[in-house]
Amino acid sequence: MRGTFLLLFLTGCASAVPWDSIRTAAAIRAWHLRTEPEPLPHVKPCRIGHDSNLVAAICDYQLEWVGFFGVYHLTDGRVDWQAQADHEPSEQAIHSLRVLELPGHRHPLLEVYGITHMGNGALYLYELRGARLILLLETRALDFNANPVQFKDGTLEPDYRDLNGDGVADLTLTGVLEDRGEKEDTFVSSRPCRRVFLWHREQGKFIEDAALRVGFDSSE
Repeated sequence: MRGTFLLLFLTGCASAVPWDSIRTAAAIRAWHLRTEPEPLPHVKPCRIGHDSNLVAAICDYQLEWVGFFGVYHLTDGRVDWQAQADHEPSEQAIHSLRVLELPGHRHPLLEVYGITHMGNGALYLYELRGARLILLLETRALDFNANPVQFKDGTLEPDYRDLNGDGVADLTLTGVLEDRGEKEDTFVSSRPCRRVFLWHREQGKFIEDAALRVGFDSSE
C-alpha cells in the first residue's frame, strides 16, 4: 500500500508479533455471551499498539456474511470492558479492520470497511478515545456489485499522508471506475478516480476537498 512509510505504526489483524490470539478470541466470545445468546464462531482479534490487553476484533456470526467489529480491554485474560461507538457501520458484515497510528493524531485510529450482502460498503475511520470510538469519517469505498459502473477489484485504496503541511495525516482514496454496461457483461470504459479527505482540526474530522475529486460526478 502506498504511503505506508508515513505511518508511525500500522498493524493488521494478522500481526507478526507473537501473542495469544486464540485465548483473546475465546475471551471475546465469553464476553459476548454475557448479553447475547447466539455464540460467535469466528473472532479475528488484533492488538492495538503493543498492548496485548487492548484489542480490536472482527466478530462473525456467519463468516464474512453477518457480523460486527469491536474494541475490547482484557485484564488477566478476561474482557472487562468494550468500547462504545457513537455510530455503528450499517452494513451486515465487516470486510476488513486495521489499527493505525498516524502522524498528528494523538489516539489510535481504526480503519473499518463494512460490506453488505450485495458486495458494497463504506470506509469508516474511528478514533479510539479511552473507551469511546469517535467516528471521524464515513464514505463509500467498496463496490463489488454496482451497475453499470463499479470499482475495479471492488475497492478504493487508502493512502495516509500529510497533504497540506499541517503535520497531521490526511486520507486519499484512489481506484478505477469500470463501466460494464447495463447488463454488466461488456467492458465499455474505465477511468481513474480519487477522493481526498483533509483533517480539519476545528471540526475534529476528515472533510473532503471536492476540488481534488477525480472521476466522480458531484452526486457521488
